[in-house]
Amino acid sequence: MCRFVIDDKTGAVSVGVDGDVESWLLDRESDEILSMLVIATDGHSDRQSTAELIVQLADVNDNAPIFDDHSYVAEIDELSLKFTTSVSVTVRSLRLLIS
Repeated sequence: MCRFVIDDKTGAVSVGVDGDVESWLLDRESDEILSMLVIATDGHSDRQSTAELIVQLADVNDNAPIFDDHSYVAEIDELSLKFTTSVSVTVRSLRLLIS
């Protein structure tokens, strides 16, 4: 599970490291929207305030497609009036292969 860190002076929110790298990586395919309850105190009394922080992750192409073959070849007759040859290309996502 990722751990968010809030800077107590600026309020900037960042992803904190909690153990190994896999524990803090954000993955839009797993969780598009993350929410958390933020509790702020004044540090001197029991006074506090809460707010819900919602983080919506943007999609990044972090997994390049994987082709079954390294190259594909098709032949077209130069006198042909239309393209009648078909080429079949199979592409897989690394995300689907490891899920």
